Amino acid sequence: MVFDFTVFSGSSYALASLAAGVAIGVIYGFFRALRMVLKAKGVLLFLFDLLFCTAAVCIFLLVTFNYSSGEVRGYALVCCGASFFAYDKTLGRFVNTAVIMLIKAVRFILCPLAKALGKLCETVNETVRKVKARRELKRLTVKARSGFGL
Repeated sequence: MVFDFTVFSGSSYALASLAAGVAIGVIYGFFRALRMVLKAKGVLLFLFDLLFCTAAVCIFLLVTFNYSSGEVRGYALVCCGASFFAYDKTLGRFVNTAVIMLIKAVRFILCPLAKALGKLCETVNETVRKVKARRELKRLTVKARSGFGL
């Protein structure tokens, strides 16, 4: 089976590869943010890298199969890599800075809230302990009055 590869299909493949590179850059930024938030090390870092590489390959293969019937062309790889690099060095830096600021804002809001909830939980737990202690004291008092069942 012979496939026609015209200038139009070649340029659409190149544009799709550029878009794929940007999409891979966005996914890379997402995993970068996850690594920052979770402070990934060891196995978790390996899993994040594996997921990123799998996603990147799937995106590129999808573009390749849709635009050139599965035949990988060198210029598509160059377009994809160039747009990934351009996104990472331009928009990716702004997105990364925004994600860091968002994480700090969420921590700034949630940390005092978590401390307040922690104090509330301690108060509730203390009240529950007191109620249980009173019930146990009452139960033991009743048993003592009845001679402990003798």
